[in-house]
Order: sequence, then C-alpha cells, then structure tokens
Amino acid sequence: MQQNKTSWPVRAFIAQVAWPFRWYLCGMSMVMMVWAIDLTLRPYIIKWILNTAAQGPSDVLLYELALLSALFCVTLGIVVGGFRAFDWMLMRMEPKLRQHISDYLIRYMLGHSHTFYQQHMSGSLTDHVNNVARSIPQMLKIVIERFFVIVFALVIALITMMRFHMVLALTMLLWVFVFILVALLVARPAQELSDIASEAHSVATGCVTDTVSNMMSVSLFTGELYEASLLDKTFEKTAKAEQDRDWLLLKVQAFHTVSFLVLEVVSLTVLVRGVSAGWVTPGDFSLILGINLSLIWVLWGLMQDLTTFIKAFGEISQGLKALTTPYDMIDAPNAPDLHVRRGEIVFENMDFEYSPENRIFKNVSITIPSGQKVGLVGYSGSGKSTFVNLILRLYDIQSGKILIDGQDIALVTQRSLRGSIALIPQDPSLFYRSLRDNIRYGRPHATDEDVVIAARHAHADKFIEKMPEGYDSLVGERGLTLSGGQRQRVAIARAFIKESPILILDEATSALDSITESYIQESLEHLMQEKTTLVVAHRLSTLMHMDRILVFDKGQIIEDGTHQELLDQKGQYCTLWNAQVHGFLPNHE
Repeated sequence: MQQNKTSWPVRAFIAQVAWPFRWYLCGMSMVMMVWAIDLTLRPYIIKWILNTAAQGPSDVLLYELALLSALFCVTLGIVVGGFRAFDWMLMRMEPKLRQHISDYLIRYMLGHSHTFYQQHMSGSLTDHVNNVARSIPQMLKIVIERFFVIVFALVIALITMMRFHMVLALTMLLWVFVFILVALLVARPAQELSDIASEAHSVATGCVTDTVSNMMSVSLFTGELYEASLLDKTFEKTAKAEQDRDWLLLKVQAFHTVSFLVLEVVSLTVLVRGVSAGWVTPGDFSLILGINLSLIWVLWGLMQDLTTFIKAFGEISQGLKALTTPYDMIDAPNAPDLHVRRGEIVFENMDFEYSPENRIFKNVSITIPSGQKVGLVGYSGSGKSTFVNLILRLYDIQSGKILIDGQDIALVTQRSLRGSIALIPQDPSLFYRSLRDNIRYGRPHATDEDVVIAARHAHADKFIEKMPEGYDSLVGERGLTLSGGQRQRVAIARAFIKESPILILDEATSALDSITESYIQESLEHLMQEKTTLVVAHRLSTLMHMDRILVFDKGQIIEDGTHQELLDQKGQYCTLWNAQVHGFLPNHE
C-alpha cells in the first residue's frame, strides 16, 4: 500500500508536540508580555522623574521623586523576577519537551518498512532526530522571547509615539514596515539555504557513521586516505552550504544595523529641534530616546538569534522530511491479529517485483503444509531470500495472495505476523546490550532460567559462562565483540526462546565450524519439531533430511521434491549437488 511521499508540515508538527507544554509556554509568554510593557513603561517613569525634577524645589518634590523612584524600582524588580520565572519554566519544560519529541519521532520511525531503512543511512536518521529535538525548543524560545516581545512592544511604542509626535510615530512606522518587508523577502531564500545546509550536515554525519561502522574494512583495504579524502569533500560541501546561509543573514544584519542608525538620527534630529523650540521637555527627550534604544536593543537581539532561528527551522524541516514520510507499508483498516494454529503457508498466483525492471516472481502458486520442513535452494539472485522476506511481509506483493492458515497476511497486523515467525538470519546483528537482553529479545518477559535453557539448546552457554560477566556481558555495537559463530548461536538461542509456530533459517549455520554445527544441528532439529520450517542453505548436506526441497531459478520454482527424488530427476538440484565442494554451492551460475 503506497502513499505519496510528503512529510508533516513544520508548524503543524511543532504545534502538536508543544501542546502538552502549553501552560509553560503561556506562562513564559505572560512574562514576555510584562517585559514588552516595561520597555515603554520605565522610559515613561524616567520622563516623569525628569519633568518633576525640572520643576524646581518645592515642598512635595522630594516626596514625588521618592514615589516615582520607588515605582521605577518596583517595575524593575517585577521584570527581573519575571525573567527568573521564565528561566525556571524553561528549565522545567525544555528537557521534557526534547524527550517528548525524540520519543514521538522514534515511535513513528519504528513503523517504517524494511525498504525505508535500506534507503537511509542510520547516522543521518539519528542526526535528524537529535536536530529536531534540539531545534524545536530553541525556536519556541526565540519566538516567545523575541518575536512576541517585538510585536507587543512595537504596538505600545507606536501608540505612545502618536500621542507625543506624529512625525516620530510615522518614522517608526515606516521603519517597522521596511524591517518586516526585508524579513519577508529574505525568509524564503534563507529557509532554502538553511534546508540545504541542514541536509548537508546530516549527510556528513551519516558518512562519518558509515566510515566508523566499517572501520575494519577501511583498515583491511588500506582505505584510510580514501575515506579521509571522501569526508573532506563532504565536510567542504557542508561548510559551503553553511557559509551561503550565514552570508545572506550577515547582509540582512548589516542592512538592519544601518536602519537602526537612520532611525536614531531622525529621532534625535526631531528631538533636538523640539528642545530648541521649547515643545520637547527633558522628560520627553528621555522617553523617546529610551523607547528607541529599548526597541533597537530587542531587535538587535533578534538579529543575533535570527541565524539560530533559521538554522533551527531548516533542521526541523529537513528532519521531518526524512523521518515522517508516510508509511509505504501499512496495516489494512481495522486489521485483526494473525492467529496461527497449524502454520500452513500458501502462495496463490503471486507476482512480485522490486521495480518494473527487476521482476522476481510471476504467478507463483505453492502450498507448504503445516509442520513441513522445506529447504530452499538456488544460485544467488534466484529468489530464495525474497521468498522468505515476502512471508515476513517485508515487501508487499503486486498481485495474488500469501496465506497463513487461510489468513491473508496483507490483511492482518504486521506485528502479529512477525510475532508468529522466528527468523535466524545469516549474519545476525545484536544490540549493544547484555547477552541476556539479546537472547531475551525473542520474548521480553522470559525469565532468566528461560534464557539459560535457550542458550544451552543453542550451545551458547559454554562461551557465555566463560565471559567476564557471563550473561550480563555487553556484546558491543552490532555484537562485533563476538565471533561470527558466537553471534549465530545467540541468534539461535533467541529463536528458541521465541517459541514461534513458523521458523525460518537463512544460512543459520553458515558461520559455524563443522564440530559446532554438528552440536547445533541436533538442537535445530529439536527446535523444528511441530513447526513449519523454511531453511535457506548453500550447504546442501544440511537439507538432506528435509521433508521437501524447492529449487529456485530466476524467480521460478523449477523443482520440488525430497533430496533423493531430486537427485533421481537429474535436474538442476542434481547438478548443484554434484558441483559443490565439501557440501557448498559454487558461487557462479
């Protein structure tokens, strides 16, 4: 089920994740509203103080000045206290908001298909999650602390100016219009440049992660200089993209700096002439100058934060574009859970292609009865792995049906489908967790005793017990501190503990030596009992006792029978059997 590739709108996403923290945001906005009022109120109080002092000595002068000074100090105290309250609310909200965003994105990402993760670098996805979680709190803080204050303060300042002098009010109004016009003109190119810079940064992070995770290959193939050169080019593109964005913002800041200067020159010229003409008092001079300086100070702070704001918006935009694309494989509406009683698997007239140029299966129909043990054989690219991946619904077929116990797997929940199947892959990847947790991953609520029993069945108990911390030993990233055979045995133990009615073995013993394989083969036979089992293998000797063997060639099942029946047919299976060396298929067709 395909959907168009559009991500969530930035503003809608921010509103959604910020909604649980609305009371913090409202409280912070109230504090900034008080500050916006104070930007005009305190210059007004200073005007009263200066005009009162200019009246000359009187009986009430000291009393009036004391009251006005006290009012000034009270307003200052309210603002300072409000800032501390703002910091407290921000401290309470910001870590929880980042956690909420990260949790939200990770939960959404877990629903993406196998194809999604094949098309994206893990390091880049991680970088996107971190960027979005960090950038949204930054944006909200700037919006409340800068944009909200500026709008509110400008309204109050303009009303005050109009009551005092229309020329100054019109000058400020014109300046505000130019300021907003320039901001609107710059907004789109700035966002585009920020998107490019953010994407370049995520690509660079992904490349670094890719290099580090393949460091063994880098060393073995002496690729250090090549990787360094490749990363240099990637970092150079990132630096160029960031410089293009910052250069645009620098030009905007330069323009606004000149506009600040022009506003001050015009205001001072009018005020000086007003003082000379006698219609501007010292208090009026202080009021207008104080309001101008306050607004310029706030707007200058906005200019300093503008780079952060646009960068944050770009990171959020690119992050959501990468992370929140609609799922390309979804459950059917009101899909029920799969209930497996017998484990019969049926393909009905199934067609599948990765792309129009890469068709794999056409009109395939086959039935695998409950409890049957089936081997899958064929050259690389013949369709064996795709066949089992379709049973797991890692991809959707184009037409036909795949049924398990008569239930169409496209119409049941993916979670229940994969919960009914245990897979032992050729190259298992373990979590950077303890051996106990890795084995228990097959059944999270399993007891420690269940873990030990499963490890014993997989012949993993002996090497685990020899490790420094036994079952609590960490296995390193992707389990690379273990040998290939040890990782394989942990994967087999995980399948034992899962106890699923359908079992898929994809070269499950390929990484084991012959002695270990002979030990595990008995355990695998025990694991396969009363389970529908599919075994993909190049080592044909492991399939001799299968109930049935399917031979694949270019997306078709060309032979079907027992080991002896296929040998007697003198077909491709017989050719493969005779051509293999020490029980392995040749790597060429």
